[in-house]
Amino acid sequence: MKLLFKKSVMVLCLSLAFVCLVTVDARASQDTGRFVQGLYNTTTGALEIPYQLVNSTLTKPFPFGVVDGAVRGTMYSVTKIFGGLFDMGAAAAPYAKYAIFFV
Repeated sequence: MKLLFKKSVMVLCLSLAFVCLVTVDARASQDTGRFVQGLYNTTTGALEIPYQLVNSTLTKPFPFGVVDGAVRGTMYSVTKIFGGLFDMGAAAAPYAKYAIFFV
């Protein structure tokens, strides 16, 4: 009986420790995920121009598809790049107070 009580208390303590670590990690992974998504959007933003160019050329007549694809691709590219930069900055902003330790 005493061994069963010790074992259940040990399992309870370990599970509480695990839950506490997971909740702390969830906030950090949210910032990390946002930073990685911003990095992805920033690096792949330039690929929107050829993608939209080909996509619009295949769905619209020749001269209109090329112009529409170029304009739409430029808009999507600029939006994606600046959105990615904003995401990276917003994810790193809570940690800016620790930057003095790395200077």
